[in-house]
Amino acid sequence: MWASVITQVNAPGFVSDSPEEFCAQTTCTGTVSDNQGGVIVFSEDDSYDDRSAHNFRPNGEVVFTQGSRQDDPALLGAVASDRAYTFTR
Repeated sequence: MWASVITQVNAPGFVSDSPEEFCAQTTCTGTVSDNQGGVIVFSEDDSYDDRSAHNFRPNGEVVFTQGSRQDDPALLGAVASDRAYTFTR
């Protein structure tokens, strides 16, 4: 299975919202640990028929991955939590 996704890496401090604050502003559909101290928040947007995963990392980075509603949320979460996408090493 493959998916066409958009990925954006936000530097520490660029996103000021916590996962809870983010979910207060959008339609969150789930939250899971990324097993590296961060949290992945899944959300959907009815107006664009898309699904996204935001990986809030302990170092302050937030990685955003967006795909269509047909994309598996686990796949989006795996891309968002991939540590190859980072500003820091």
